[in-house]
Amino acid sequence: MEKIKVDYDTFITSLWFACSSASQTFLRTKKSKKNINLHLWRIFTGKLGEYSFLKWCLDYGIVSSIDFQKFKSESFSIYFGTTNVDSFDLVIKDYSLDIKTTPNHKNRYMIVPEDQFENHSKDIYVGLSIKHKLSIGKLFNISCTELNELFNKRRYNSFPSIVVNIHGFISKDDPKWEKSKENDMICPEKKCYKIKLSELTPIKELKGYIFRNNI
Repeated sequence: MEKIKVDYDTFITSLWFACSSASQTFLRTKKSKKNINLHLWRIFTGKLGEYSFLKWCLDYGIVSSIDFQKFKSESFSIYFGTTNVDSFDLVIKDYSLDIKTTPNHKNRYMIVPEDQFENHSKDIYVGLSIKHKLSIGKLFNISCTELNELFNKRRYNSFPSIVVNIHGFISKDDPKWEKSKENDMICPEKKCYKIKLSELTPIKELKGYIFRNNI
């Protein structure tokens, strides 16, 4: 497992993206529809994980600096219309990757909604978790106008300590995937496919997997 300490740029950019895109993001689950702060939190943590993983790929030589800037620009683009499910696709050497971030380091599973897995599947899924002591209410106790000002000035008074854990990866065809059943405790809001983070292939093997299988 790789541990990435979230820097200020990743934090403030992800926070800005959550605030700016929330009204244009698909409300996938019942809890997100009922709780706007939870909806913001899920967007924020997802983007934290996505951006941290991109930086790791750059540092580890999986993507070039040119590709990194391209992926970063696409990752933080906002597409209008709440029917959008996932507008950003990370493709490396013809492999499509989906970065799945659990919002709490205590979660033991990576989950993919059933409709996503069966209708919009990716070649590789990467599992991440976030270790933090953040309060959702306090984090989003700020208007979008104020947040945009902070984003432009690159200043946030209470920058917290956050660590992104990159656990590993798995291909979509791996037999270790488990499909959830009714009233599944791991997938309480919607049917999903799941796998324990501890059962993923170590993330340091990703580069060899992509380049070896792409020759």
